[in-house]
Amino acid sequence: MIRLIQITDLHIGQPGDNTFGVDVRMNFAEILQEAAKLKPDALILTGDLCFDLGDQQIYKWIRQQLNMYGIPFEVIPGNHDSVELMAAAFDKMQHFKENELYFSWQSGTEEIIFLDTSPGVVSSKQLAWLKNKLSTKKGDFILFMHHPPILCGVPHMDSKYALKNRDDLQEILFEYRGKIHIYCGHYHVERTLYLHNLIVNITPSCFFQIDMNSEAFRIDHYRIAFRLIEMEGSGLLRQSLHYFDGSSLPKE
Repeated sequence: MIRLIQITDLHIGQPGDNTFGVDVRMNFAEILQEAAKLKPDALILTGDLCFDLGDQQIYKWIRQQLNMYGIPFEVIPGNHDSVELMAAAFDKMQHFKENELYFSWQSGTEEIIFLDTSPGVVSSKQLAWLKNKLSTKKGDFILFMHHPPILCGVPHMDSKYALKNRDDLQEILFEYRGKIHIYCGHYHVERTLYLHNLIVNITPSCFFQIDMNSEAFRIDHYRIAFRLIEMEGSGLLRQSLHYFDGSSLPKE
């Protein structure tokens, strides 16, 4: 069995940043501690590691927290990250191509694909790489990305922050004959959607969750979560969300 834990949308800031009263560093430290108890084979961080803009010191701090547990990990960028700084900080420069960080990862018999949607689009070069990659694959597989590849019925995010060239990506994904299990973040909600051969799982943020029914930005609650994904050799896929109370900054 392969056991993965996805953590997304950390939004780690510098001390003193206005993070909506949330202790984002404590959130990440606590969620890592709980994730480690499940003894995962790898941790997958799916973007927006930084609060606002990519920051070398913030990536260094996150790497220090990860190193404390000795669990293998993979990272992909979100729209609040610096792709180059992230690739350097997490020793991923071998996958850094023309300011993009995308790659595939082999775990036993399973090949997992990681896309870079940090500019809000999937580049034409990356789309060509993905199309070629899928031409050699058979059966169901897992794909990690920051932005969901479809509209998700979350008005605030769909109208302002959806993946811009999702139609181009969908055209390639819909051609594939197997099921594609997609794990993403970005929307700060919990939602699972089915479209043709796609099963899109949005994992809640490690920061806060937004009101998925509101056109305007509105925080729904401050509980945080990670997603446990378990793959068996028979093709069985199990997953579960693990929620925790988030931490608040002390009031001055």
